[in-house]
Amino acid sequence: MVVNMDNTNLTDTKDTVGTLAHEVGHQLDKTGGEASADRTATLMDRVWERENKYEGTSGATGTSESQAKFYQANRDSRTVQQGTQVLENIEHGEGKVYLNKENDIVAADGVNDHKVQYVNFWQSALLKSQAGENGVANVKAGYPADGATYDMGNANDAEELTKRTDMSFYNGKGEVINLTEVGGDNVGIYYVNGMQNTAKDARHGAEILSDLTGQKVEVLHNETGGLVSDVAEYSKGLTLKDAINTEALQNVAKNGDEKNLVVMFSAGNEDMNKAMQVLALQGGSLENKVDFVSVGSPVGKSDLEKSAGAVDAKIIGQYNTWKDPVTHSKTVGTAVVGLFALGTVLGATEGLGIMSS
Repeated sequence: MVVNMDNTNLTDTKDTVGTLAHEVGHQLDKTGGEASADRTATLMDRVWERENKYEGTSGATGTSESQAKFYQANRDSRTVQQGTQVLENIEHGEGKVYLNKENDIVAADGVNDHKVQYVNFWQSALLKSQAGENGVANVKAGYPADGATYDMGNANDAEELTKRTDMSFYNGKGEVINLTEVGGDNVGIYYVNGMQNTAKDARHGAEILSDLTGQKVEVLHNETGGLVSDVAEYSKGLTLKDAINTEALQNVAKNGDEKNLVVMFSAGNEDMNKAMQVLALQGGSLENKVDFVSVGSPVGKSDLEKSAGAVDAKIIGQYNTWKDPVTHSKTVGTAVVGLFALGTVLGATEGLGIMSS
C-alpha cells in the first residue's frame, strides 16, 4: 500500500485516517478502482464524525469526554505535527549537514555554518523518502531537527565527531592533530591516502612527497578496516566522514597561503570527491586556493573536475598506472615519481614556492 504523504495533512488525524481508508479500499477491492476506494473512505468518514464530534477546545458534543480528550491529544500530537512540518520544510535547494544515528548525511539546508545536527528515526525516514540523486534531501534553513548539534570549528566537538569516523590528521612532523588544526602549521602540501593504508602507510606516503619537495606534508588519513571494510565504506553515500573532510579542506583553504596542493591517492580521490560534493551542498567555496593532483584514481578526471569546479578548486593533473589502485594502494611512491617525471607536481610546487629542482 502506498500513501501520498505530500497530499496528506498529518496534523489532521481525520485527514490521515481518510487517506489510509481510501488506500485500504484499493487493497480490499483491487478491481473496484477509485469508486470502491472512495466508498471505503466515505464509510470511514461517517464513523469518524459519529465517534469524534468535537467543537474547538471548549468540549465535545454527542460523544464522551474521554473521546474528546483522545481527539485533542491526537490533534496536538507533537510527533504528528513534527512529521508534517518535516515534509513542509523540504524543498529543492542547497544544504547544511543533518545526520541520522548511522552517521549518514540525510539533509542539507544551504547554510555553511560548519555545524552538523542529528535527526531522530522518523525524521530520517521522512528525509530519505524525499532525497535527491545524491541521497540527501534539501531543506529550508531552520529545519526543526531535535538531535544534538556539533560545531566542527570547536576543538572538542571536532574531536568527538572525528572519533565517530576512521579519519585522523597528522601535521608535518607526523604528530596527530585536531581537525581544527589542519592547515595551521604553515604547510602547503597535503596527502590523502588510499585503501588498506594504516597510519604508518599514510605517513610513509607523506614522507615520499616531503623528500621529493623538500617541504612538510600534512596527512588526511582514512584508517583501513581491511579491504572488504574499505570497499564497503567507499561504496556508501555521503556520511559524517565526508563532512569532516569538507571542514578539513576549508581549513586548508583559509590557512593564509595563496595556493595549496592536495595529493589524492587511490580511494583518497573518492574521499575528496565526496568532501567537495558536501561543500557544494553547503554552498561553500575553496576560493581558488586549493589545487588537487589525482594519483592512481578510481574516479575519472572529468568527475573530479566537476566536483572541484563546483567549489572553486582545480584538478591540475591525474596520473594512473596499470596497477589497480584498490589492490595496490601502497604504490604511491611509483605514482608520485611518475607525476614528477611528467612535471605535474613540479609545476604545482613552483606555484607554492616549493623547490622545483
